[in-house]
Amino acid sequence: MRRRTLLASVCGSGAVLGGCTVPQSDSRDRSYIPRSAAEFPIATADFRDMNPRRFDEREPAQTIAIGSEAALEDSFEPHDIYLWNRITERDIDIRLIDMWEREVVFDETETVPADSIYSFTVWAPAVYLLELVVPATDTQQVLRIPCRVFDCNITSTRVALEADDQFDAVAQSTVVLCPNPICESGESIQIEDVSINSSVELDLE
Repeated sequence: MRRRTLLASVCGSGAVLGGCTVPQSDSRDRSYIPRSAAEFPIATADFRDMNPRRFDEREPAQTIAIGSEAALEDSFEPHDIYLWNRITERDIDIRLIDMWEREVVFDETETVPADSIYSFTVWAPAVYLLELVVPATDTQQVLRIPCRVFDCNITSTRVALEADDQFDAVAQSTVVLCPNPICESGESIQIEDVSINSSVELDLE
C-alpha cells in the first residue's frame, strides 16, 4: 500500500468541470474552479441502500493524506473520503478543490483496480468540492463536502463507482453535537436518518 501526503497539486490542462454537465474528455479544463459549491449535492444515494458498512469490509488499495494533521485542532477530526471501484479496473480523474482558498489541493488520474477502495484523509477544515470523472465514458460526479464535517465526529464521504460508470455517494457521521468554530459560516446541519451503527446520513443543504 502506498501512502502519499499532498499539500497542493499542480493544475494541469484538461477538463471543464463546471456545473453538473458531462464534459468532453479532450476539452476539460482541470484548472477551472466553480464560483460556488452550493449547487452541488452532498450525497446521491439512499443511505441504507448504499450500505456504507460494505466499504469497511475492504482494505484500501491506497491511502492518501491531503494536508497536514497540524491543520486540525486535537479536539476535532479529519474528514475521510472512500472511493470504491466496484467492477472493472478503470482510470478515474480525482480532483479536490478547497473552495475557501479557491485552489486545487489534489488532482490526479488514478488507475483503480476492480473491487478496490482508495481512501483519502482531508485535514484542513474548509468547504470542498470532490470531482470524479471516468475519462473513458466522460461520466462525472461533483460532490460538496461542507466544512461542518470537520468537528469531533467521525465523518466520511463514501462513493461507489458502479458497473454502468455511474457514481453513488452517501455522507456518514456519528452524532455528537460539537461544532468547529472555524466552520461557523452559516452552514446548517440536519440529521435525517440514523443507521444501525449509530451513524447518520447528513443533509447539510
